[in-house]
Amino acid sequence: VKNSNWTSPVNYTTYYDYFRDLKTPEASTAYFSIKSTLNMEGMSNKEKGTVKFTDTDYFKIVSLSLIEGRIYTEEEFASGVKYAIISESMARKLMRGENPLNKTLMIQRVPYLIIGVVKDVSKIFSVARSDIWVPYTSREKKGKYVTFLLMARDNKDYPAMYAEIRIREQQFNSNNVPNSLSRLGPINNRVY
Repeated sequence: VKNSNWTSPVNYTTYYDYFRDLKTPEASTAYFSIKSTLNMEGMSNKEKGTVKFTDTDYFKIVSLSLIEGRIYTEEEFASGVKYAIISESMARKLMRGENPLNKTLMIQRVPYLIIGVVKDVSKIFSVARSDIWVPYTSREKKGKYVTFLLMARDNKDYPAMYAEIRIREQQFNSNNVPNSLSRLGPINNRVY
């Protein structure tokens, strides 16, 4: 529509092409979540839960408490491997007391091998909260909208981060006419 605007999350391709390799932040990550029916392969009980699709930098920014197992590596992420990390409460619901490590979890009828168990995250921390975490390379990502997070090395780095983001926005805007991009800043949602 001519002379109109709207707000939406950024798609994965835009994040990857323009924001993933920012120099000022210590880390940059993107994720998206879905609600899904979950079940263990060969078991009849099913549970509804949240699945968060992430990269490995997500775990640098969002600190999860690993109980057992491990987080997927950068190499595994790049390969698109179907590995899953499960919350302790979802593991209890699905496994009924059995150890979930190295068991197969079905997410939308796709098998994922459980490689880690983490402590539950409070619902207050929505960026970190989920029942399952999997690599977003394990499923089709083209056109999928993501939330992206940046972690500064130091509070003094914020002005430089904002400046670098503005440069990337300008690059996007010059390459994607008539579309334009303006990322809102943290806390007060002002365009910096």
